[in-house]
Amino acid sequence: MAGWMILADGAIPLVITDYHAKYIAYELSRIGGAGVDRIGRALFDACVDLNPHQIEAALFALQSPISKGVLLADEVGLGKTIEAGLVLCQYWAERRRHILVIVPASLRKQWEIELSDKFNLDSIVLDAKTWKKHQENGTNNPFDKSHIIICSMHYASGRADNIKAIPWDDDLLDKLIEDQEDQTDDDTIETEASVAEVGIRSVDLKKLEAEIEELSGYIQWARSIGIDSKTKSLVKALEIGFASMAEMGAAQKVVIFTESRRTQVWLKNFLENNGHSGQVLTFNGTNADDASGKIYEDWVQSNRDSGRVSGSRQIDLRAAIIDRFKTQASILIATEAGAEGLNLQFCSAVINFDLP
Repeated sequence: MAGWMILADGAIPLVITDYHAKYIAYELSRIGGAGVDRIGRALFDACVDLNPHQIEAALFALQSPISKGVLLADEVGLGKTIEAGLVLCQYWAERRRHILVIVPASLRKQWEIELSDKFNLDSIVLDAKTWKKHQENGTNNPFDKSHIIICSMHYASGRADNIKAIPWDDDLLDKLIEDQEDQTDDDTIETEASVAEVGIRSVDLKKLEAEIEELSGYIQWARSIGIDSKTKSLVKALEIGFASMAEMGAAQKVVIFTESRRTQVWLKNFLENNGHSGQVLTFNGTNADDASGKIYEDWVQSNRDSGRVSGSRQIDLRAAIIDRFKTQASILIATEAGAEGLNLQFCSAVINFDLP
């Protein structure tokens, strides 16, 4: 037996079978359901290898009794972007068309690519240039579009009145971390103190010689220590870990987090000289070294026609290092603040070197 479907754009009749009617009824009934059924469509559409904790986080976000929203606070690299993407994908499936994503400026392009590649969701990145283009095309308020809108916190604050005018279905704030260690000299305001009085003081040569001798003793003592127990444990853990990954068929990818860039450089040199030559990359807020520059140039050249090059060196350098790590290296040593926003879900192990 056939039925009728009345379309809203002119009441054009469409004949459907009982089978199709049952299928459509099921599709309609599962929109806005409960439990895993609530994100059934999001799970179906996602082109990503999901982990149980990510599904649980997405369910919590959709079911949370906290009406004002939720905070997704997993460790770096465990897939907060994936969790948020599942929620956005489900909202989109529920016909919610006013969704705002506010992220650090350096992550705008990455979010656009991730939503497209992993969830088949189209989005618009709004900045001064694209805002002007949309207005030239007749859109008075580009935030008022039936798309997922991505913008930076700075740009959102400047367009607060335009944002307030929109009845948002969902707004996502990707956390902003200010890393004091990774700030460049250009971002630092230095204040010169005036010297009111300069005196000439005599140097006590005997005291100076005694201090030099004391420092020489400290240096000899430090050199006699050799490799500390933590570093020895790290080498052993990597050996065991890589063996287990090979046995399980897992990707031999390890991320080591440290808070100090000096420790980062030391660890890289040590691991390179102890069985991991050519397999270690570093990632921090600047990556101004020559090796990172060469990785960046190679990446730009190979992705020139792919649409992935954003034109921002800072953004593209992040993507270049992660791509190199994913395809050619096995160990990434990163500062925690520098690695914020990176997609490291393909890694098999995470080590925090600074923990006691």
